[in-house]
Amino acid sequence: MSNERPIHLPTPPAFLRLAAVGVSLIVGLSCLPVLYLTVLGADRTLWFSTMFELLVLGACAIGVLAGFGRFREGWALALACAGGTVLVCGVFAFVEIRANFGTNADIAPLLKPMLAARLAAAVLIGLLASVAVWARNPRSWRLVFVGVAMLLPVVAVVGLARLGTGLPMSTPRETPGAEAVRIAVWLLAGVIGIGLVSAGGHLLIRSYELGRPENIDGDAS
Repeated sequence: MSNERPIHLPTPPAFLRLAAVGVSLIVGLSCLPVLYLTVLGADRTLWFSTMFELLVLGACAIGVLAGFGRFREGWALALACAGGTVLVCGVFAFVEIRANFGTNADIAPLLKPMLAARLAAAVLIGLLASVAVWARNPRSWRLVFVGVAMLLPVVAVVGLARLGTGLPMSTPRETPGAEAVRIAVWLLAGVIGIGLVSAGGHLLIRSYELGRPENIDGDAS
């Protein structure tokens, strides 16, 4: 038999557990009017949306249990699974609900805000899980900050491009020479962007690895 002592993960901070309970309860309560809509609001029961909403309720129950101290050895993983379920099921339920109520003047304006709220809640739950992992090892935070700093410029450029705000050198030039310079600049920017995403993603992945049991209170390069 092995003489190694089992490694127990530290208990997540109280504010994370309280936040997990609060967000899970809010999302769970938001399922009730949606379930009423999918079961009784249409000419027929929207079974797919109903099942997705029930899955969201189950995920919220896991979030509440985690907030009250369950799943201690896999707290962050349990919360991450709950957040992922809220995200995926929220999108799938939205598709069927919009197909059936998209022309309803009373319900249609509420669909996109509801989806946005669900997505925001899913991201928040995932962030709580991430913070729980990063809090295990103080060295994770430096990697998180540097990784996010590398990713932010790429996110900003992509966001501005999607919004159509007119990025520098985004308009084709009239002369061949100027157009060649514009293309070269964008190619260089693309290479830099790929490098930033690769480096930033690596640092974020490494920040999670530092939260593994064998790296807590130990040396991690």
